[in-house]
Amino acid sequence: MEKSTVLLFDIDNTLLDFSAGAMQAMEEIFRAAGLPYAPEMFAVFQVENDKLWARIERGELTIAGLRDVRWQTILARLGLEADGAAMEDAFRDRLHESAVPVTGAPEVLARLHGKYRLCAASNGPYAQQVNRLRRAGMLDAFEQLFISGQMGAEKPSRVFFDRCLAQLPGVRPEQCLMIGDSLTADIAGGRAVGMRTCWFAPADRGGGHAAAGGLAHHAAGGIVRYSLRKRKKQTALALLSEGGFPICIQKRGCRSLCTRAGFVRFSGSAEDQIFMQTSHARQMTVRRLPMATQSPTRCT
Repeated sequence: MEKSTVLLFDIDNTLLDFSAGAMQAMEEIFRAAGLPYAPEMFAVFQVENDKLWARIERGELTIAGLRDVRWQTILARLGLEADGAAMEDAFRDRLHESAVPVTGAPEVLARLHGKYRLCAASNGPYAQQVNRLRRAGMLDAFEQLFISGQMGAEKPSRVFFDRCLAQLPGVRPEQCLMIGDSLTADIAGGRAVGMRTCWFAPADRGGGHAAAGGLAHHAAGGIVRYSLRKRKKQTALALLSEGGFPICIQKRGCRSLCTRAGFVRFSGSAEDQIFMQTSHARQMTVRRLPMATQSPTRCT
């Protein structure tokens, strides 16, 4: 398998912690509007915001259209009344300045810079995403920025990825690795144009074992085994692929080493996988096992 030469990174909840910035922004705009706020209200934001972004990914809504529906929907769910459009404007102003790195992201970029061609591939307003990367000290790591607000299309549309490739002359899709936290926008979108993909699925955002549970009994295909070492302790993880989406089915042993640290599930070659080690997983060795012929059992 040919080694990837171009790495495309999603931004929100892959490099920058959108959830942390959104929670702070939500509290601030509620206080400014004279509305009561409690931390548990953020769960409503997450649920409704995820629904809206799913509509954007399906082409049913635009990012600009969020102004007319996001906070109107959230306020209605909370039983509150305010000017939703004005709250959206205030929310975006605060989010524009949010630059909380995902743990380990700056170190990963520093390690990869100069070894691969790094690009950002993100849905969002162009000026906002550029400013957030700049404030986080990540902007200079990237050769190119592919932001939907400037590209005229959102992930996972083929138009978005085709336009990315058009700005990378001489680069074939199979030479690209799309890295992100969304199975739809990043993984399905990248795979649809022939890119390799890398799914970032921290357990604290509903990834990891929670995501694996509903898919494991359907899984079939190639199994990849990973060994993680930390303080002379070793854990083996079995990952398998359903529709090209790798999922961890390990029941025991990997929580402290992989899911808590934001372990990454892969669908690429060993060369692409090695670099995703984190401070919690000091060394990683990879070997590919034979294709599965039947539903796999849990790795122990």
